[in-house]
Amino acid sequence: MTLDDLLFDIHVLEYELQSFERRFGVLSEMFYDAWSQGEEPADSSWVLSWAAWAGAYESWRDYRQEYAQAVKRLSPDVKSLTDTIEITARHERIPVTA
Repeated sequence: MTLDDLLFDIHVLEYELQSFERRFGVLSEMFYDAWSQGEEPADSSWVLSWAAWAGAYESWRDYRQEYAQAVKRLSPDVKSLTDTIEITARHERIPVTA
């Protein structure tokens, strides 16, 4: 996986989260906080959608964290956001390691 792959996946998940937010009228972060506290939908037909929404949110959150960590590991010479952008704007294959 590359840094560009991670960024692409983050954008896909953001689009998916926005679809849920438009459908249910609540921001994903607020939804996930309630979901993780055990709140369940009043309408049983929403159970699968809420589970998918929670899963998408968890993936989005994890990918963002992974992306941030990968950017920090880019190089010891990268000291600013400008330096980072100089590297990422070229869209070269930057492998992401664990």
